[in-house]
Amino acid sequence: MITLFVALSAAAVAGAAAGRWVYARVRAVPGPVDESPPKERGPIALGDVIVLEGGRGRELWVARELALCEAGAAPWLVLFEADGPASARAILAWDPSDTSSFAVLVPTTSGGPAQFPRHFPSTIEVEIEGAPTSLALVARRTSIGVLDVAPNAEGASDLVPQGELQVATYQGGARGFAVVAKCTDRARLYSGHRVSFHEVSVLQVDPDGQRDGRPGSDSSDRVDGRP
Repeated sequence: MITLFVALSAAAVAGAAAGRWVYARVRAVPGPVDESPPKERGPIALGDVIVLEGGRGRELWVARELALCEAGAAPWLVLFEADGPASARAILAWDPSDTSSFAVLVPTTSGGPAQFPRHFPSTIEVEIEGAPTSLALVARRTSIGVLDVAPNAEGASDLVPQGELQVATYQGGARGFAVVAKCTDRARLYSGHRVSFHEVSVLQVDPDGQRDGRPGSDSSDRVDGRP
């Protein structure tokens, strides 16, 4: 067993300040018009605001999307980088074959591939919300990462670079989940837990900057934290 201890911090800070910050991001001036054919939209998309824990201050804006594909096929896993106030950040991992849940992860390890075994181990141990959790290997694939970035994304990314990647997913415990991604000169471990789409609100942002409630969300939720 390979032991990787990881402290899972909160995905975003709480309070009305978080709502105000997200509201400012949603209202930002749109970037250049993309004239390419629109791709089919999933339950989470670039520019959306994810409201965790019933809208009690944990709000994240989806700034980057890394779609992981095999041999030109449709993505088998999508990693969304979601920003919150005060540089708080989470990685959202969604399997397109799973319509009921996604994972809220924290980027926890950075460095060269030498920090990880050459071959993905069958089990790893991570610390999730203070509790050591053993996770078993679910899938490992050689993938091509295709990156899409929101016009108003800021700062350096915690995602691995686009291009050819070695990717493994792990799960275990009640809802523990992790993704390990390696490229030529960088490796990343993202760990956290799965949540149901019914536990969150996903506020969709369309091309003209408007929003509405996605399936499984309460469209009456506000992004500024006010009742």
